[in-house]
Amino acid sequence: MTFLSINRTIPLLIVSPILASIAVTGYLGYYNGRKAVDDLAQKINLQTTRAIEAYLQEFLSAPQNVLTFNEAYIKSADIDINDFDTLRKIFNQLVPQKARGFSYGNEQGDYIGITLDETNDRDLTLWLRNNSTVPNVHFYNIQPGKPDRFTKATPFDPRIRPWYENAKEAGKAIWSQVYAFAGSGVLGMSAATPIFDSDNIMQGVFVTDVILSDVNEFLENLYISPRGEAFIIEQNGAIVGNSLGESPFLVVDGQQERMDVRDSPHPLMRETSQSIFAKIEDGSLALEKDEYFSTVANNTRQYIGVMPVRDGRGIEWLIIVAIPETDFASVIQASVRSTLLVGGIISVLATVMGLLAAKWIINPIQSLNWAAKAIEEDRFEPATLTQVTQRQDEVGELARVFEGMGTVISASKASLKQQMSKLESQVAQAKRQNRDTRRYDSAGIRTLLERSRRLRQRPDAANNNGRNRLLEQLKQVRYFAGFSDDKLQQLIALGNRQVLEKDRVLFHEEEPGESFYLILQGSVKVYVEQLDRFLTNLSTGEFFGELSLLLGVPRTATVQALEETSLFVLDRNGLQTFLKDYPKFGSDIAKKLCEHQEELEERKELLKAAGILEDEESFNQNPLNWIRNRLFNSPISS
Repeated sequence: MTFLSINRTIPLLIVSPILASIAVTGYLGYYNGRKAVDDLAQKINLQTTRAIEAYLQEFLSAPQNVLTFNEAYIKSADIDINDFDTLRKIFNQLVPQKARGFSYGNEQGDYIGITLDETNDRDLTLWLRNNSTVPNVHFYNIQPGKPDRFTKATPFDPRIRPWYENAKEAGKAIWSQVYAFAGSGVLGMSAATPIFDSDNIMQGVFVTDVILSDVNEFLENLYISPRGEAFIIEQNGAIVGNSLGESPFLVVDGQQERMDVRDSPHPLMRETSQSIFAKIEDGSLALEKDEYFSTVANNTRQYIGVMPVRDGRGIEWLIIVAIPETDFASVIQASVRSTLLVGGIISVLATVMGLLAAKWIINPIQSLNWAAKAIEEDRFEPATLTQVTQRQDEVGELARVFEGMGTVISASKASLKQQMSKLESQVAQAKRQNRDTRRYDSAGIRTLLERSRRLRQRPDAANNNGRNRLLEQLKQVRYFAGFSDDKLQQLIALGNRQVLEKDRVLFHEEEPGESFYLILQGSVKVYVEQLDRFLTNLSTGEFFGELSLLLGVPRTATVQALEETSLFVLDRNGLQTFLKDYPKFGSDIAKKLCEHQEELEERKELLKAAGILEDEESFNQNPLNWIRNRLFNSPISS
């Protein structure tokens, strides 16, 4: 074929592996680049979550440490916790050096607190509630060396604030729920610890506040990656802080409400958290350890890191870091670009060298091919191989042998032509001589005709021996034991004898059924190949093949000779004729068919589709009668 010419195949065989190797190298470069990016993203995620965790540990432990220190100091100094003047002096030492605010509320509703002014982070504000201010708390501006200046009054009862209720219920140091601070509306939370007297009766609660804007400020200033973001949520989905500048609460009817991250207007926070909570619900994400995975959020594949944070005092947060794949696109592209560049240069050089090598191989082969055609067409010239014969490799040696062979063949063909011409001349002369002397011998022709007639009239001894043997074998079958020789000869005329060698397969399942078989001698195995299921063994006197032939369906099993087996074979017409003449044998076949009830049921739909099963009710009520009617009143299906 022209398509398989070495002009195409050899360069193709040389260049194709080169290009394929470059393609594989490029793919591996891309794959390894992606893997390196995945590893780098997980490393950055780990470092970022660890940094945020460290900050939170410090952020959350400082207020609790101040509370512990303050409680220990008051107990050791035997200070009356209801002496607000003394408490004010202690609080002045703690704020703002140790905390942004410190306060105390008791069971009578009295309250004192000193906080850093939220407006300028410089001035201090005194909160005071006692019998003279009920139900309000009074605010005073505190400046060193100046008297306290009253600024405003606001309804306030410490006993109904979240920090007081949570601490009283827990009976130990805790964190309150995140809430809006009274007076400022700033979102924050409180570290609170209850104080008990010697009879273990709670007297009040010390509390220090933290504002979540500090967490937001830290996250916004934290560098993760060019577009990496981080946010912190509670395990119920409420936002604690984020690096995107998104508000952690909503204002509804003038009231601040915590925002669920899954309802965030920012697509990155919303879609990332939805993916995380979906994984938590299906069990693929646990909250007991750091987890890292990738998902699509904000229309970009994101590398996600999730770290749980717990402090044993009510804090159960999740740190979430999202790094977009696009931050590493330059790394992947640089890796692929360098791989393709180097691979492209190598492929060009290798292709050029390969094509030169192919040309160095192909040219002498083409010369030899042209020389072979020239020899065939009797126009060979040794000079056509001169350049190839000068080579000192195996091809040059082959060319020299070919050159000598071509010279010998050309000489031989020339000599043969001369001999043929001479022989043709001698044959022509002999024909002329015989034309005059040739005579027809009529007596010899008559002798040949007579011999031919006698040969045609001579009985075929071998054929007679075969028919006699078949006759004897049929007599051994119980169905034909009472048949006369004439009836057996009529039966033999309807079919033929077939001999199977041992292990030979007669037919396979699903093949068309065109013949009926009676075992004269030997045995066969019947099985289903596709299911590897043995059905039965049949031996001398038994028959098979009736189901497919009579019903017009494919073979339902495979038949293989267990030993050398002699069969009597009837085709469709032969079986039809035999059944009409010998209906008793038809009844035996019908009974045998009923043994295939399961197969008949399986084939019912096929019989209906072929138009064979028109009376399904009769078939269902009495299959035997239906088969007999089919055998004797209908033509056998073809």
